[in-house]
Amino acid sequence: MHPTENFIIPPPSRAPVGLGVLYRINYLLVGNGVDGFGEPYPGYNIKLTLERYKILKPTPKGVWVQCYRNKGGKKFVNLCAHKKFANPTVAGAKTDFIVRKKKYINIMKSRISDTEEAIKQIEKYQEK
Repeated sequence: MHPTENFIIPPPSRAPVGLGVLYRINYLLVGNGVDGFGEPYPGYNIKLTLERYKILKPTPKGVWVQCYRNKGGKKFVNLCAHKKFANPTVAGAKTDFIVRKKKYINIMKSRISDTEEAIKQIEKYQEK
């Protein structure tokens, strides 16, 4: 499978123009559809999305971007920060995505470990 087959990229006509754009990569879980009886097929596919955020206003430390996730429709991105909501390049957005997801994996591993420990403790517990 070609790597770009999993990307959902907005068409060029929707690409913002003006001061520029910032990029962020995310993923969606997409179902496999339904059969002739309306029953969903099992499983899902992962589709990567390349999100483009139009720069509204530059500042000395970063930029304001158009973002409909937030109230007010805009979000500040500190371009001097190590962690950025969005990145000026697609390559940077790819690196940020990998770092975000690896951190998420570590958080989930820790939660699993904590839950397993709680199960061990409750199994050892005896009512008096």
